[in-house]
Amino acid sequence: MFEIGWGLAEIDVSAQGYAMNGYGMSNHQARETRTPLFARALVIGGESQRRVVLCCLDMAVVTHAMREAACRSLAALMGDQFWSEGFVLMCTHTHSSPGGCGHEAMYNFVTPGFVQEHLDAVV
Repeated sequence: MFEIGWGLAEIDVSAQGYAMNGYGMSNHQARETRTPLFARALVIGGESQRRVVLCCLDMAVVTHAMREAACRSLAALMGDQFWSEGFVLMCTHTHSSPGGCGHEAMYNFVTPGFVQEHLDAVV
């Protein structure tokens, strides 16, 4: 028998004048929130099984930093039932998402740089 659950949470990032991810232009800055961004998750598993977690973010890309931080958070929350190979993190590819969520220079070029608060909000 399988257990299935789902969830929806807003990615609550305060607009601080940072450039949005994906535009590649530092003058495309977020100054207010007009349309909220969300994370949607589906969890499938059984009582004695590891769970499969599918999560779709309203973000431009999924960075290594996002996946690693999410894996650590889910492992702490789910314990032995979490399994990183069964965790799929994907995105809708919106260019109106916060930048600075990765350690890769090209993704952070216009932000400028890594923004821990943005990564924490996504995770």
